[in-house]
Amino acid sequence: MGAQSATGVSGPGSVEATAKGPKERGFVGVEKLIGPRVMLAATVTLAGGAATYNFPSAMPLGKEYYCVVASAANAVTVTKVETSDVLTGVTLAGTGTDVVDVVLVNVGSSL
Repeated sequence: MGAQSATGVSGPGSVEATAKGPKERGFVGVEKLIGPRVMLAATVTLAGGAATYNFPSAMPLGKEYYCVVASAANAVTVTKVETSDVLTGVTLAGTGTDVVDVVLVNVGSSL
């Protein structure tokens, strides 16, 4: 491997304005990822062993396209809430005033 310059001389590795890489890789965002990705994460405190968490905005597809992961000090159950074929939130059932961590992940490469 040869030495490369960072002072602006032309050639691979230089810092001149035209050394930006291929134009098709000019923008790499999460929307270009293939496979599962975290859609949202939240912390919900139960009141009397129950809570409903409504997502900030409805997820674009039905409940079968998402997986909800919930974690708490005690056992907790999760039910997905769907309205007009879009996922809008989850209902949680547990113990007392447990704090539940909720993570919503899309299934496979569905989005």
